[in-house]
Amino acid sequence: MKKIRKTVLLSIIIVFATVLCTGCANSTETLVLTQKEDTKEADIKEREAEEEEEEEEKEETEKICVFICGAVNQEGVYYLEKGARLYEGIEAAGGFTEAADTGWHNQAAVLEDGSKIQIYTVEETEAFRQEGIREEQTQIPGKEETDSDSGEDKTVNINKASAEQLQTIPGIGAAKAEAILTYRENNGMFSSVDEIQNVPGIKGKTYEKIQPYITTEEK
Repeated sequence: MKKIRKTVLLSIIIVFATVLCTGCANSTETLVLTQKEDTKEADIKEREAEEEEEEEEKEETEKICVFICGAVNQEGVYYLEKGARLYEGIEAAGGFTEAADTGWHNQAAVLEDGSKIQIYTVEETEAFRQEGIREEQTQIPGKEETDSDSGEDKTVNINKASAEQLQTIPGIGAAKAEAILTYRENNGMFSSVDEIQNVPGIKGKTYEKIQPYITTEEK
């Protein structure tokens, strides 16, 4: 009888130990699988972020940035397709005002990145004519002199710039300008230009592109 009891007790112990070991193994396997899934998900998110940034950079490299002012309905900085004509820039700026001299500039002229286009009024162009100034002698669509040519510091202070001013930086569109303002509002002023890399979408090639045009120093 004692032998039977010992045998039964031994069987119960073995079964309990087996169940316990199986449970531990399952727990370990579940933990490993969870860690692998988390790592895989993080890798996917990182790849998606990199692809999104590359796509944004591609889109921005295919566009030009121009400043259109004067006798237009909506002065401002505009991003247009590379190879855009003057008339397309004027349309983006809301068209001519009633006072504009629509024939002063060649509306078929190809715009260049970094251009400032001043649209004159009839009154202004009439004054030009009286002074003997012809159309080609006034500012026409084209790339302005570079910083090295003028000797003027044209960097943008990222601690003070508005969304519109930020968009004058090559490689910064409306979305990135808004992201910079949001970061600045939540984290305070940038301590250095390098800190801008903490802003979503601004790192790697994008940072290398904008770095020469930004500063945190007072002018």
